[in-house]
Amino acid sequence: MNGFKGVNREIVIIGGGATGCDVACHLVYSGAKVTI
Repeated sequence: MNGFKGVNREIVIIGGGATGCDVACHLVYSGAKVTI
């Protein structure tokens, strides 16, 4: 979970710190991880 949080933080920085993008990316990454 710690590593996942770090990845999510990188996405936020790349997205310009958008809260909406943070939530969307988190859901997408979570779903992708579950699918894989």
